[in-house]
Amino acid sequence: MGCECGPFVPEMGPAGGGGSAPVAPSPYSPPEQWAQQNVPSSTIAQPMSCQVSTNFDTIKMIRAGRIVGLGTTLTEAIASGTLTVGITINGVPGTILLVHTNASNQTGGQTTQIAGDAYVAGDLIGMLFTTSEAFTPTTTDLEGWLEIVAEEP
Repeated sequence: MGCECGPFVPEMGPAGGGGSAPVAPSPYSPPEQWAQQNVPSSTIAQPMSCQVSTNFDTIKMIRAGRIVGLGTTLTEAIASGTLTVGITINGVPGTILLVHTNASNQTGGQTTQIAGDAYVAGDLIGMLFTTSEAFTPTTTDLEGWLEIVAEEP
């Protein structure tokens, strides 16, 4: 699978009149993805593993910004129970969550929030999941990724 990551530095564009001015930063996905193999039931706030970094389960942010979206995908449709995926900033749960059930987001989904969760340079961003006791199938695999807007350098 290829990565459709956006630019890591906000673009500058023409402002009319021959000069240039900053263009509003566009959301993009940082170069990290999180995963959990065989999602267990009855799990509370379990950190997910980074897929790019082999040493850490968080990504250290280079500049301040905000998380504006969260996306997930599952290898199997949810049969029963609930799976909730969220982000953490320095180990503290954020406000962006995706709730999955057999009636909604059966194989993953995405959410976008206008305000999002703000972070500063050096913050550690991670992802976690929680499942209900009735969650099945426990053989499904989960992947998650973020959409962020970084402040201009």
